Amino acid sequence: MKKFLIICCIVLLFFSALGVALWMTLPSISTYLGTQFLGKAIGGSVQIGRLEPGYSNGMVTIVIHDLAMKGAVEGTIKDARLQFNPWKGLYIKAVSVSDFDLTVKDSGGKVSLIPVPVELAEFRQGSLTYRGQKYIVRELKVKNFNTGGNLEFELDAGAEGFGNVKTKGGGFFKDKRSDIQGDLSFSRVDLSRILKGYEGLLSGAGNFTYKDGKFIFTTDVEASDFSMREAFLKKPIRLKHDAAKARVELAGAKTELKFENLSFKGVPVRLNIGLSGKYFASLELQTGPLSVPDVKEYINLAPLAKRGSDVLDLLTEGTITVKKLSYTEPKPFRAEFYLGDVAAAYQKIAVRDVEGTVSLDEQRMVFSHAKGSYQRSKFSDVSVDVPFAAEKYIEARGSFALDMRDVSGMEGLEDFSVTSGMAEGQAEARGREDTAIEVFGSGRLKDVGFLWKRLALEASGAYSFRDGLVNFESLVLSRGKTELVLNGPVQKGSVRLNLKGRIAAEEIKSLVHLPYPFDGVVFAEGAFAKEQESYSARGDLSFKDVSLEVPGLIKKEKGVESVATANVRWGQGLTRVEGLTCTLADAIFQASGDVTKDRIVNLKVALSAPQLETISKLFFSDRMQAAGSLQLKLSAADLRFPLTELPLIDGELRLANGNLRLPYFVKPLADIDLAADLKGGKSIINLTGLRIGSTVVRKATLSVEALKSQRFSVMIDMKNFEPADLATPEKKKFRIPVIGKESLMAKLAGDFDIRAERVAEEDLLANDAELTGVLINRHLGLSRVSGKVFGGTLSLEGKADLSRALPSLDFSCKAQDIRGGLFLRLFDPDSQILEATGAVTANLSTVGRDSDELLGNMSGEVAVSSHDGIIRKWNLLSKILGILNVYDFFRGKVNLLQTGLPYTRAGFTLKGDSGLFKTEDFLIDSSSMVIAGSGNVNLSDKTMDAKLIVSPMVTLDRTVDKMPILRSIFKRKEGGFLYVAIDAKGPLRDPEVHPSYVETLGKRPIDLLKNIFMLPKGVFEQ
Repeated sequence: MKKFLIICCIVLLFFSALGVALWMTLPSISTYLGTQFLGKAIGGSVQIGRLEPGYSNGMVTIVIHDLAMKGAVEGTIKDARLQFNPWKGLYIKAVSVSDFDLTVKDSGGKVSLIPVPVELAEFRQGSLTYRGQKYIVRELKVKNFNTGGNLEFELDAGAEGFGNVKTKGGGFFKDKRSDIQGDLSFSRVDLSRILKGYEGLLSGAGNFTYKDGKFIFTTDVEASDFSMREAFLKKPIRLKHDAAKARVELAGAKTELKFENLSFKGVPVRLNIGLSGKYFASLELQTGPLSVPDVKEYINLAPLAKRGSDVLDLLTEGTITVKKLSYTEPKPFRAEFYLGDVAAAYQKIAVRDVEGTVSLDEQRMVFSHAKGSYQRSKFSDVSVDVPFAAEKYIEARGSFALDMRDVSGMEGLEDFSVTSGMAEGQAEARGREDTAIEVFGSGRLKDVGFLWKRLALEASGAYSFRDGLVNFESLVLSRGKTELVLNGPVQKGSVRLNLKGRIAAEEIKSLVHLPYPFDGVVFAEGAFAKEQESYSARGDLSFKDVSLEVPGLIKKEKGVESVATANVRWGQGLTRVEGLTCTLADAIFQASGDVTKDRIVNLKVALSAPQLETISKLFFSDRMQAAGSLQLKLSAADLRFPLTELPLIDGELRLANGNLRLPYFVKPLADIDLAADLKGGKSIINLTGLRIGSTVVRKATLSVEALKSQRFSVMIDMKNFEPADLATPEKKKFRIPVIGKESLMAKLAGDFDIRAERVAEEDLLANDAELTGVLINRHLGLSRVSGKVFGGTLSLEGKADLSRALPSLDFSCKAQDIRGGLFLRLFDPDSQILEATGAVTANLSTVGRDSDELLGNMSGEVAVSSHDGIIRKWNLLSKILGILNVYDFFRGKVNLLQTGLPYTRAGFTLKGDSGLFKTEDFLIDSSSMVIAGSGNVNLSDKTMDAKLIVSPMVTLDRTVDKMPILRSIFKRKEGGFLYVAIDAKGPLRDPEVHPSYVETLGKRPIDLLKNIFMLPKGVFEQ
């Protein structure tokens, strides 16, 4: 472009020089015909220093020296020679001028000339000043000027400060009908003198024509130290040396400079510049593909078109081809660009491979036939019309092929991952700059695979969108047996979808982890809506074709009618169940209410199951069976969680002829008749029938006061109670519950009275048992525990503190006239005692949550006595007899189960702390032997460590007769009896027994043993 301007300046210089030379100096040739004619031509006067006329061969010759002129042309001519034929009128044969210095005054570019024919005109070594610019004419030769013949001319001249020019040519010349052509060369033309903002020295050579008043010059141009400054350039363009081809067209005061073969960083450039006089008038530019960084580095479109500058700022890489850029004063700016492989970025959106045409003027910017890509997505045939007037509408349209994987990283879709598929369609946009842009269009989803949380599905179908709203016309979500059809609008903060179809069990399990067999299809039909942070759902779900089994709890086979209908709203911490109905076979469940994080308001629940056995057979597993008729209807105005006080509930519950087998109990619950009348402040629940195995409840009543008192009262009347009926499949440790400070039980107070006509636990039998007590302030008080046990009486009282991390128990117990085996069962639960009568007194305390902790922390005192009994089974006694009756032991004749060991009295006293109890007075007094002992019993690990003294007495005669050593002892004249010391250590059920030593005693061994062990008096007096 700069080179083109330089060439234009050269052409302008040439045009000025040639114009002045031909139009201003040629009239001076005619002055040789006479000062009158010359003076008239210049509008002034002429003085001649010396005139030398002559005549030869019919030709007049005039030589003039020292010519001076004043007027439109002023100056001097040193020598001039004129030759003409007077017989032809004003016809000049030849004229020559040398050593001249002339100044042409500005007369609007026009000088009056007399059309005098001249066959030959020559100018040498002179200067010509025109409009302040001085031109040097080294030689000018013109032939056949206005003679009607072929015009020829040669010029060697220059402009002071501009450079030099040489030209040679010819043709026909007569005003605007002239037709002239020739060659022209120039050198070292100073561009800064021609165009403002340009620098450099120009040289070149070419040919020209002048026809019909238009001068055209085509030349090759070379520029050195070139520099160009323009308002649309961010910084000057500088070149050390370059070459180009230029074309100059002059018509009056207008000049057109056309450049070809220009090069900017290796890219070809075509440039046309129009001048009016010396002033810029127009610009036209064409280029090859320029790199975007180079364009952004040099070009500033803001002075020409501000929006063009805005677009240019978005581009990051690629090429821009200027197909046409024009600017004509005062007409508007126009441009057309072609973008190739362009990358652009706006905020977080980056596009690449952009191709298309951009048309730009002062009124609008138009993109057409654009295409490109965004990540893996494509867009094509994009047209955008952007008017710059605020009241005009921006319009855009195009096609897109969106790779759905590109949407996974968008804001708000963090839990949504697309794995495959395309969204194809067409989009349009329309809007004004001062209002929102409306975007609309339509398309189709094709084989879109996505993963939401753990649910993988495929989506296909048609959609349309407008201004941020997407309307699914028939979106199909599918995978395997799952197929859902969605219809409805979706936009930011709002969703309204209708859905219908089926959901396979595999997809449900992918969302909700179910470690149980689950198969089939759920049929769904309904609607889902979302408005900002509020949601709603309504519809029907059919589970008829679903099978589900939770081992030991639930088993539902396919084919069972099961439907759920719901209308639910939720959001902002509130879930409103406007209606929920579930049917299973002939059972119906209904519910409604408002649920928050910590409360349920306006709760209404109803359940009707006229035939529980039908549901049980169809739904429950084999381990869980139910029968009877159940009716439930409840309502509560306000339920707060966690429950810290009894809620106000109204309604009723009826269970008739109920039977229930639960996996938590070995034996089923049968013959259940239950009626509950809930009346808000006071409710009564009556159980008029219940049987579990051999346990029979005749009546039970629970009354609850839920207003100020927060009290309850429990009464249970049982005909028979066997604790074994409440056994569970898996044995668990007995644990005492703890009542939390803020729990519902902490605020409750109440009393209970439990009676049983008969209680049986293994061989423990009690009649007329009764347990009464109270619960208050997390303390349980047993005011009375009584009953008839084995023909005797049992009474117990105590208390339990359930307010601490470890519950504490304190109780006292007294049993009298008890028949049975309580004596030895404290040591060996498998022992057997018949026909004994005894008594037990105990005062004990302990802390702990389970049985092990309670036994390990037990403290207190226990006294046990028994008389007139027979021991039939006791591991410790069997081992003692085995040691004493050695002969029969090895022959297998000792058998307690057949004969037993009768005793008259037995007993002991235990005192202990932290689970370790000691006894000093263990005694079994039998007619066959006496066993006395002392030692420790550890309740934590159920072990013993004791020393026993056994005196065989009468029944050992056979042993004495058979054993020589013993016979010699017992047969001594002074007499005496044998006793054996035995160590017993190990588990209470089966301790290890070892003899310690053998010795004899004097008379009355029993009295002596009594004195040794200091047995309590009461043990033998009972």
